[in-house]
Amino acid sequence: MPVATNHGGGNLLVDLRGGPRNGCVMEFYRDTGALAQPPWADVADMLDDIAERLEEDEAELDDSGRIDWP
Repeated sequence: MPVATNHGGGNLLVDLRGGPRNGCVMEFYRDTGALAQPPWADVADMLDDIAERLEEDEAELDDSGRIDWP
């Protein structure tokens, strides 16, 4: 299920299939598919990572509310 775009030609999606990766958040690109390793185990892990990056000034919000980080 798509939950966000990365504004780089891909989407972030939650894997709703059964199995060990159920609930993980991964990057998906139309041309190449999903990345081999999901960066987050679940949505809570993703939100924690985003909050930490914002608090540590490793990410910032732009004028339209998008999160930008390297």
